[in-house]
Amino acid sequence: MAEQLSRKRTNLLVAVLFLGGFVLLLGETFMNNALPQVMRDMHVNQATAQWVSTGYMMVSGLMIPVSAWTFHRFQLRPTFFTLMLIFIIGCAISWFSPSFGWLLAGRLIQAVSAGAIIPLTNNVLLVAYPKKIRGMMMGLSGIIISFAPAIGPSLSGWVIDHFGWRMLFGILTPVSAVILFISFFTTKNITSTRPVKIDGLGLMYETLGLGAILFALSTVGNDGKITLTVIVSLVVGIILCAFFVHRSNHVDDPVANLRVLKNRHFDLMTLLSSTSNIALVGIELVMPLYNQDVRGLSAFHSGLTLLLGAILMGIMNPISGWLYDRMGIKKLAIIGNTIVVLGTLPMLFFNQGTSIVVIVLTYAFRCVGIGFSMMSLFTASINALPKEQEIDGNAVGSTLRQVAGSLGTAVMMMVVSLCAHGTNHVAALANGYHAAYLTALIIAVFSLVLSCLLPKKA
Repeated sequence: MAEQLSRKRTNLLVAVLFLGGFVLLLGETFMNNALPQVMRDMHVNQATAQWVSTGYMMVSGLMIPVSAWTFHRFQLRPTFFTLMLIFIIGCAISWFSPSFGWLLAGRLIQAVSAGAIIPLTNNVLLVAYPKKIRGMMMGLSGIIISFAPAIGPSLSGWVIDHFGWRMLFGILTPVSAVILFISFFTTKNITSTRPVKIDGLGLMYETLGLGAILFALSTVGNDGKITLTVIVSLVVGIILCAFFVHRSNHVDDPVANLRVLKNRHFDLMTLLSSTSNIALVGIELVMPLYNQDVRGLSAFHSGLTLLLGAILMGIMNPISGWLYDRMGIKKLAIIGNTIVVLGTLPMLFFNQGTSIVVIVLTYAFRCVGIGFSMMSLFTASINALPKEQEIDGNAVGSTLRQVAGSLGTAVMMMVVSLCAHGTNHVAALANGYHAAYLTALIIAVFSLVLSCLLPKKA
């Protein structure tokens, strides 16, 4: 039974959801700085080690389509408890993992919760707050979505240098337990439930299809070449995804209601929100590796170079949400993507002699652009839909954004591997990372062009 809460109690409930989401999404990039240590300790190569980040994002993306079904089928309070408990179990497995397989298993278990928490929170925002302040509230949610992953490498760097990568999970586990305890006193069931079936076959098509595509891209990143296995995996993945799309349009209760994609404005803004996420997480993965492998920085100092950008992006999210409520999305998107283009361009000229100050300021300037537009684009895409499709739109849009980020990081690492050629190991890696920066620039220019097609009044 749904409970009616005062605005104060609703704000407290949302604050706890935000806190849980922050910790769960912090785990998304917490391991980026740890990859060199994991490679040494677990005796795996870079393309294999990056699965602790790419795989985390992929499972998160696969969980998001289920969020609409979960929101309709189960009450908020037990759902949040379950998500936090699953995350704690995953952290504990990774903390004491005896091999890379166990580490990866723990990470994927954590990702189940991370994928579900933000669409769950956004659904609560859609139900609890009126449309006139939705931009600002979604902007606050954007602090969690973008700020937590962005600050992850910075926070984790110091821990890794002083205590090793395992202590990352030694911190996340008790912090998550404290949030679970607090939630017993603050979370309430504010929505009504109804018996909704889940399409198991459609879920299988989606999971296997996207998994096969990611496997193909990751294999290229691992081997540095395109093989028959890669081609077969890619073709199978595309076919299964096509089956998923066809089935979603022909069953009564699809995993993801793809009918929302018939709305042209929703499609365009979701695409732009997805490319913004690629711009964010792709460089978040590449930059720490570049700083450590090419510049020779420690994990802590490498993460520290991302800190200013993370802070500025966190500040920009609610501001951009407030601006969106007053001036619409087109100007914000054009300004934001212009800043991203200008912030990515200098990265093409990074070398071993580039000042750390220049690297920090370039990355920070770029993050301002992402913070300017990403969550506002997502909010505008939901507002473009009729009210009865908002929950489904949240699930579809969140899925596409997360999957795009996961595939984007895999593509970035594939580019690094394919282009890593030079007179020595460091020079080869530098060439690979510069190719990744060029890829990021192309994506940013593409986003800027698309921004000009947005409706003026959205």
